[in-house]
Amino acid sequence: MHAPLLLPPPVQHLFYIVGGHGGHIGCYAYGKVPCHKAIVYDILEYPYMCDVEALYGEYGGPSLLTYSTAAIPGGVFLGDTNGSAVVKIQDNLEAPMGLSFACLGHQPNITESM
Repeated sequence: MHAPLLLPPPVQHLFYIVGGHGGHIGCYAYGKVPCHKAIVYDILEYPYMCDVEALYGEYGGPSLLTYSTAAIPGGVFLGDTNGSAVVKIQDNLEAPMGLSFACLGHQPNITESM
């Protein structure tokens, strides 16, 4: 299995997943700006996929990182690329695999999909 990779601009950081029991999400800097931490999130239960939202990064704002854990039960989590402020978005899922940030032209009405 290949680990997902993500290259958010403009700081030139590569975020990668080392999966399995006790896995982690790491950061590799390939530009001039070093990563805040080499291991962003550690001791995860089967981390599987991640995505970074770096819209405000070039203005000094935070970049958000979301990731899933594909254990049973698994979950979806949201934090920042510095490795702090993790929020559980959803848990008790059956091995969630994919996720992604998206841009919407309007505020979604959650009851529309129910």
